[in-house]
Order: sequence, then structure tokens, then C-alpha cells
Amino acid sequence: MKISSIKNILVASAIATLITACGEEHNLLKDVETAQGARVKFIHAAPDAAGVALFVNDKKFSGVITTPPATPGVITYGNVYPAIDYAIVEAGAAKARLTVPASSTAAEVVLFDGSVPVEADKYYSVFATGIAPTYGAVIIPDNIPAFNDRQLFFRVVNMVPNSTAVGLTIAGNTLAEKVEFGKASSFVPLTLPTDFKGGAIAISGFTTKVDGAANVTTSVTTNFTGLTAGRAITFVVRGVLPTSTTTTSKFPVTISTYNNR
Repeated sequence: MKISSIKNILVASAIATLITACGEEHNLLKDVETAQGARVKFIHAAPDAAGVALFVNDKKFSGVITTPPATPGVITYGNVYPAIDYAIVEAGAAKARLTVPASSTAAEVVLFDGSVPVEADKYYSVFATGIAPTYGAVIIPDNIPAFNDRQLFFRVVNMVPNSTAVGLTIAGNTLAEKVEFGKASSFVPLTLPTDFKGGAIAISGFTTKVDGAANVTTSVTTNFTGLTAGRAITFVVRGVLPTSTTTTSKFPVTISTYNNR
């Protein structure tokens, strides 16, 4: 057999192995995905809840497993599933159940059991939120703005259960609207430099003031890498406010991000 033929066989075998490996990860969603339906992301924002499992229409939805067998696992506080893109679920009043799975020392704890109304071809973020003993699921429509090749888009979501509102300042621009708990701001455009051709960009001065029993100002200065024009990003403000200006919180207010586009 010619050396070139052997090389072709080895390359084909490597590609087949790669496709199979990727397929294991994508199989996580096959039990709940449909060809058409609503696009959904799930975010764990309940600070005192351990890793949670999400069931959609009685099928396990959540989890990030990197080794076979590709069985959906749990999502830990502050994380998002799917991390990339959205999962597709059947439109309508989707039955949703959030649980802390049973362990060797504790029984399963149900955080939420109810319906989540979603429409076909629309995008949603579903948050596990609250603190013991009151947990719930908050669904927020992701009204992603039209693509613009000279802008990035940002919004803020308030998941601090004992807050009254959050305000947003990004790159020196202060958002006029105040965002109550369980709600999101509109997407704010940030115009890119004329010479921006993709890659890294520093977003400085992202600050959020959280109003409540003890007002807190928290901020993030970060570099986003791998950016392309038109990207839409959500900042999630989460945690619990201290009860006074002289106390500290067991779950400090922090900011995390995820991509909508």
C-alpha cells in the first residue's frame, strides 16, 4: 500500500474519532431537543443551593459532562447551560423541575416544580433563584438586538433577591433604567473602534449599584477575547445584600457573564 494511502486512512480515522467524541457531548441535549421550538439557556443564580439538576418535560436537561458516558449532570452556582448557544425545547407550557439531587447523606430537594411558558423561535434565559426556603424559576425573554457590524451589546440582569434595583454603568455610559429583581435591562450598544477587526477588547468601568437594605457598588474590569462585532452579552448580578452597612453577607454580590450571541 502506498504511503499516501496509509496517510489518508489515518486522517480519515482521526476525523471519525473526533466526530464521535464531539457527538457524545452533543447527545446531552438530544432527549429534550426538537427540530423546532423555543431556545433556552439555564443559569444557576440561587447562592445557597448546591449543584442543581434541571428537568424539562420530565427529561433531564442540565449538565456539563466532559467524559463518557455523556449523562447530564448538575449545574453549580453561577454557571450556565448550555455554555454555548441555546438548547431547543418544545414550545408551550414546558414543565420544569429544579432539584438538588439526593446524596448519600441527604434526600432530593425540589427547589421548583411548575410550568415555564415559552414560544417557538424565541430565546429565553431561565434562572434558578432565591434563597432558602423560597426558591423559584425566573424566565426572561432574550430580546437580542439586530446584528450590527460596528457594535457590541450588553445588558444587566438582577438576581439579588433582597435588592430593590440595580443600575448599570459601562465604559462610562450610565443606563437610565433601574432593574428590579428578576428582570433584565434592555441591551445597550457599545460602538467599536473603526479599526476593530475582531479579537480582544478591554471593557473597563462596568459598575453596578445594588439598592437595598445596604447599598452595594460592585464592578468588573475585564478583557473579552475572541470577540466579533454584533456579540450580545449578559451581565448577571447575583448574591445577597448584607442586612446593614455594618454587616457582611454570606453570599457577596458579584457579577458574572454569559453570551446571548
